[in-house]
Amino acid sequence: MLLLIQLMHMFKHIPSKKATGVVLMLMFGIAATAFLPGMLEARSAPSTLAQESSEALTPGEPGDGSENPESGSRKPASEQIKAISGLSAKFMQREWKKNSREVLFPCSNVGAVEFSFRKKAGDILLEDHGGGWLNVVTDTTADGGSRQWTVQNLYLSYRNTDELLGSKPVVDFSLGLDGETCIKNLKAAVLLSDKPIETELVALHLFSENVIQTPYLVGGRLDGGNAISDIPFTIGPWIGPVVVADRTARISLAVADIAEINEGHMGCAPAAAARSIAYLGETNDFETDDPQDIYDDLVEDMNTQISSTGTNDDDMLNGKNEYTSDNDLDIDAEILYTDTFDPAGGSDWEDLMEEVQDALDDGCDVEILISWSGGGGHVGMVTSVTSHADGSATIHYVDDPTQGDGTAENQEHVIAADAAGSFATGSVDGFMIQCFSE
Repeated sequence: MLLLIQLMHMFKHIPSKKATGVVLMLMFGIAATAFLPGMLEARSAPSTLAQESSEALTPGEPGDGSENPESGSRKPASEQIKAISGLSAKFMQREWKKNSREVLFPCSNVGAVEFSFRKKAGDILLEDHGGGWLNVVTDTTADGGSRQWTVQNLYLSYRNTDELLGSKPVVDFSLGLDGETCIKNLKAAVLLSDKPIETELVALHLFSENVIQTPYLVGGRLDGGNAISDIPFTIGPWIGPVVVADRTARISLAVADIAEINEGHMGCAPAAAARSIAYLGETNDFETDDPQDIYDDLVEDMNTQISSTGTNDDDMLNGKNEYTSDNDLDIDAEILYTDTFDPAGGSDWEDLMEEVQDALDDGCDVEILISWSGGGGHVGMVTSVTSHADGSATIHYVDDPTQGDGTAENQEHVIAADAAGSFATGSVDGFMIQCFSE
């Protein structure tokens, strides 16, 4: 029999080596004998899954997953697996705030999952191994919701172990609820594979996971933030590309080493620029003020209207240039728009992605300019950009997820933009690029 192991606050993931790729099954809670071949009807070949044990299973032993439940025959030793662990996940329900004091939707339909990693996950996620894809299935039917493939093919790749351990990517998705129901748990299954999964995942055994209610307040571009968007009503699953990654460019620091900023409500633009200036100072060995002090000065220089309309793009660029000039910092900045947002002067998406990735590879820093679906916008510090063969891009950026709470914090978000810059809850309008010139 498979061992039953009680695990707290961690996923157990299991690779199955076969022709179609390595698949890791990750789960919280108590393992059950339901993890047998046939769980992944999306895969063309059966997957042999075993629960992690302190003792390695040998081919042919009872409980090693080698028995075919339909025919009773055993699988060849080449399809046996070794159980490992390396990933944890935290599920959240967004408390959708109007401002730092008021809440619009205490129990919104917006869910989120934050992943964190241990060294073993590098067996797939390090770029030398090609990176990997995360998929999540959730079930909220116990609270009137539904079972959904909520995270579809989140591509991740890291240069080294420090970068892997310093990353905690977060993606948002629909909980399948009515927007009024607070939940304490849901059922979920998570898979990590070295190839994308193209067919809906069915017949997965799910485990009960805790859900944490977390305040959410971001934004400060285009006269608004998340509060005036329609995201709580229109959000669906998080869907990434199923095509290979062409190129990944990223900052040279681990995400965990980026300066944390206590953002005021609608203060995303000066905060993103403050993180960037601090980053450029650290990576180019020049002295800067404390990042929070940089933010405070940029709020004034950018004419940012805290708790009001935020920052317009012209003021963001001019204010950043004013700050660097006043502080004798050799940092050049420019804003590049997409031709969708600026038909007259914007760039083609493919050309823009290449320019942004070149800037990151050259040690520059980049801020993403976002328009939310339904209204409002946001600015965040970009940490990596992956372009895919179909022209789409997977973009990571950081911000303070709870503006106005008096706490300096960073959260790493991931969006999947199509070949025109649109993603599930908004669009990418452009980027501000900042480069140190010696």
